[in-house]
Amino acid sequence: MRRTFRPIAVLILILAVVLLEAWALGRIPTRVQLVKFLDAISSAVTAIATVLIALFTATIWGINRSQLAHGRRVDRAYVNGGWGRHIDGKLYANINNDGKTPATVHHMVLAILPLAGLPSTPPALPRTFVNYNLEPYKRDFFSDHVFVEWDGLYEPERVLYGRFWYTDVFEKEHESGFLLHVRPRWPAVAGFPEYWRWT
Repeated sequence: MRRTFRPIAVLILILAVVLLEAWALGRIPTRVQLVKFLDAISSAVTAIATVLIALFTATIWGINRSQLAHGRRVDRAYVNGGWGRHIDGKLYANINNDGKTPATVHHMVLAILPLAGLPSTPPALPRTFVNYNLEPYKRDFFSDHVFVEWDGLYEPERVLYGRFWYTDVFEKEHESGFLLHVRPRWPAVAGFPEYWRWT
């Protein structure tokens, strides 16, 4: 606390010395001179004040914009998914919304691909229109419109690839994907980040 007040005390002391010297030398302006001086510089003072107010307003606007963008990142929907169910030779995916606001999943892809020779980027596959509305924190939503045929065998080594395209409550488009081994417990496949990429 003391260190904060030390520069202020020194400034006040310097101003007092300057004012005392000006008074001793008779250089303190009269009231009429002071009024004329203030009247002469009033437009300059107004201009400077206007610039300062504009800078302050721009600073507040920038802070508010940053906070709004951060709030949207925090409150938006975050959709992901993975293996769901195996029914009558068909493999379905589950979809989750881990975000604080609803999401509309409008398209989806689901495919079983061979692990050997899997490209580093996902292949272009036809999207299926689904129009699923997911509430906040919705888990294990069953995607009954999209499935792949699966023989129930784990050999040869294959992977289950899925991708979702969705719109959040702020009307922004996003996508996310997954890549899982076709084997018991469906573990994640490492080394293929483009299949897991999300926006």
